[in-house]
Amino acid sequence: MAFGLTVAGCTVGPNYQRPELATPPRFLAAQTDAGQVIDRWWEAFGDPALIALVSRALNQNLDLAAADARIAQARASSEVTRAGTGPRLDANASVQGQRLSENGAQLNNIPKGLFQPDLEFPVYRASLDASWELDIWDRQRRENEAATARAESALEGRRDAVIRVAGEVARTYADVRAAETRLGIAKATAVSSRRTLALVQQRVRAGEEANLEANRAASELREAEAAIPALEADLRASLFALDLLIGEQPGAAERLIAATPGAARLAAPLVAAGIPSDLLRRRPDIRRAERDLAAETAEVGVAVADLYPRFSLTGSLGLESVRAGDFPKAASTFWQFGPSLLAPLFDGGRRRAEVRRQRAQVDEALANYKQAVLRALSDVETALIRLARERERASQLFASRAELGRNLDLTRQRYQAGEADLLEVLDVERRVARLDDLAAQANARVLTNTIALEKALGGGWATTEQRATVSR
Repeated sequence: MAFGLTVAGCTVGPNYQRPELATPPRFLAAQTDAGQVIDRWWEAFGDPALIALVSRALNQNLDLAAADARIAQARASSEVTRAGTGPRLDANASVQGQRLSENGAQLNNIPKGLFQPDLEFPVYRASLDASWELDIWDRQRRENEAATARAESALEGRRDAVIRVAGEVARTYADVRAAETRLGIAKATAVSSRRTLALVQQRVRAGEEANLEANRAASELREAEAAIPALEADLRASLFALDLLIGEQPGAAERLIAATPGAARLAAPLVAAGIPSDLLRRRPDIRRAERDLAAETAEVGVAVADLYPRFSLTGSLGLESVRAGDFPKAASTFWQFGPSLLAPLFDGGRRRAEVRRQRAQVDEALANYKQAVLRALSDVETALIRLARERERASQLFASRAELGRNLDLTRQRYQAGEADLLEVLDVERRVARLDDLAAQANARVLTNTIALEKALGGGWATTEQRATVSR
């Protein structure tokens, strides 16, 4: 015991320090560094149905339920490891029947005929067994460090899942609204094409148009009608994807959207990117990689400690008797107490190889941590540049649509004045519908890239995960 107190605190293995990684002062594609990232970013889109869907998903999504289970597992493992550092006390009780072999070693040296021992008898035994391994090399402390870091890593994994789920709900809901808009445009285009075909067929019968024009009008109608089933399928598929995200059976998302009060106003807000160093704090995948690195570093200490002797204090106190009546008597008492030593002498280099393996795992975890930081920076830069370019494209399409809309108004005025043909009006209407469809797709991409930027910035987990903490 004195030896244990003398050498206690001889910690082996490296002490973990969080790596200091340099980040750029600003994002290259950011237009401004001002502003803070909004945590509940989906509320900034101004759509009540989106807010309701995200709220439902964060409460019921099965990926998040699985992540909660992984947190519980990691915390329980940490408690198991922590419990193994203290003394252990076990109670044992048994009643066993025994028979000695007449030809065995126990009776072999007794002259036969001297006396006849009882060959069959019961053994009554009860004891308290205690043991305590002295943590001289801080092996157990390193195990606790590793287990705690892994529990924290599981928590960060859950927070990362929150970001993914919220982002997928928003993106899929944007697909629903885009499909609805495009479906309405496609149906209106089909109606216009049907009117055009009827007019052309009337003129063909009157001899004012050739059959070639009728064939062209019929082809345009078939093309317009062919777009409708695919858009209807896209709409249904997006709604079913929302059902999966909110953890309910098919049809639930559509009912939730229909029952949500307030008009749909899904509009992409302006996003403040902040500064790159904020990603180290906001991105759970970065923090998870850092916690994994901490766990692997602590495991090096465990592997190094296995190279040294392990000291334990063990003891037993109990009663043992071959007769039930003698069992409670003082003469049946037995005890044993003393230190024990387990020292590795030869294992073919296994323990030292384990140390090298664990150090290599630290190198891998460090590379993964650095990669997570670089990936986060790349995600934000990519989302920023794509969002900027999609906004430019959408702006050009909207401007072109506005100009063509004015032409449509003029064409209709000329038609009412008898200066333009109805076919001319219908042709401009179809061109307007085509631009409306392109504009709807561009707007959907703006929404999608805005959501991608919010995810890349790590928004969404902080206020929805306040309850999930790990004791350090």
